[in-house]
Amino acid sequence: MKKYFSLYLLLGIFAGGFSSCSDSDDEGDVLELPLPSVIIESLSGSTECAPNEYLEFKAHVKEGAVKYLSWQVNDGPESRGNVYRFQASKNGNFKIKVTGINSVGEASDSVMVTVSDKLFTLSSIKNWTGQGANRSVLGIQWVTGGDLLNPEDKDVQFLTWGYRWEVGTKQTGMDMLKAIAKNDPRLFVVLTGDNLAGLGYDADGDGKFQVRTRNNEILFSQDDFKDGIYQILVDADDITAEGEDYWLGGKSKSYATYWLGKGNVIPVENNFSYSNLFLINRELEDYSWDVWTCSPFDNVGMKNKRPISRLVQAAA
Repeated sequence: MKKYFSLYLLLGIFAGGFSSCSDSDDEGDVLELPLPSVIIESLSGSTECAPNEYLEFKAHVKEGAVKYLSWQVNDGPESRGNVYRFQASKNGNFKIKVTGINSVGEASDSVMVTVSDKLFTLSSIKNWTGQGANRSVLGIQWVTGGDLLNPEDKDVQFLTWGYRWEVGTKQTGMDMLKAIAKNDPRLFVVLTGDNLAGLGYDADGDGKFQVRTRNNEILFSQDDFKDGIYQILVDADDITAEGEDYWLGGKSKSYATYWLGKGNVIPVENNFSYSNLFLINRELEDYSWDVWTCSPFDNVGMKNKRPISRLVQAAA
């Protein structure tokens, strides 16, 4: 009995100690939630779209817990959730606002969305390859004049193709390029191993494509390509496409330049980032843009030519 009494006594002392530690008249010990802090992310990679197209936005709570998130467009009816899907049937500018609310107060963030039928979006692309819910874009910007850095608009031929692929699968820039070249008989891809040497296009649609050296010798023609691909062992410098066809590439005088972007709408020029990745290392994302331009080789300046977004067209 003494053992049990001692045990009860000991437990009582502990319980009293814990209760005395938790009792406090100091109001500073009362925890209050901080004001919420929220920001909006465009899951579509853009704040522009064409009429009847969708843009998805997600709210990120940076500070504090929220009881709920409320979305409004131009101060219209509310909807709740952490993701909002926007669609408008007419051109215009729309203010999308999200508000995070908790017991302390509320905080908001907003973005302006432009809806215009003049924008070049993924839906503007006509030539598609592959299947799946994910979509990526291949763009190639040829310059038919002599000035690669500052070409006249009439000398720029900026064409785009679409590529669909399954969610949950890994696809690279090389996968997209080869698939589109196989699907479009007018596109010709020249590789040196896994490196891009050049890109050609049968612009006049006569089914022929020939590239000649400055000595007027045929370096390769459409018959050398298999599924749109040709492996070359020599430098593709000082060569031109015959007739009205397009060519870009080279190594010592000009070279193909790789640019990456993202969004339902073609990114503006400054939103394209120069890629140091090889084609086989570039992993595609939904709404990603892979664009090739031709830049002059210059040991002094080394200025890479950006895509000229306003001149983009859809390949037939």
